[in-house]
Amino acid sequence: MGRLLIVTHHKVTHLIRSQLYLCIIVQEWYAVAKTEAEREAFEYGHRAGIEVVSICPTLVVGPVMNHAVPSGSSFVFSNFLKGISNLSIDRLMTVDVRDVAEAMVLMYEKPEAEGRYICTAHLLRIHDMFELLESLYPDLNYPNE
Repeated sequence: MGRLLIVTHHKVTHLIRSQLYLCIIVQEWYAVAKTEAEREAFEYGHRAGIEVVSICPTLVVGPVMNHAVPSGSSFVFSNFLKGISNLSIDRLMTVDVRDVAEAMVLMYEKPEAEGRYICTAHLLRIHDMFELLESLYPDLNYPNE
């Protein structure tokens, strides 16, 4: 039997349906697409006899391999810096990209790995994030709130 490893941000159970409907209501089309892709991968794996393992990282931070292609995380940070984030939260769960890569290798190498895994490491307060960014990049403009 083959093994397919996917990386996504959403769950494939009855819970995902409620998450999916919520995402549609608030027009989070990226989340809808990721959710549907994961669901389809699990269904295809079931039909084709392929084990599917899903790794779901929270906000991924860390070194960038290709500066020409912005990551999803860079859009989140960019929107915070512009003060246009639609997130009404004061904390974010984050994980280093190197930890996500290690999780992918572990899930691929472990035959007992199945289903879905959340990959996260740190709870980051938005206020602390801005303090850190301001100390590293004092010349950038930061939102007042």
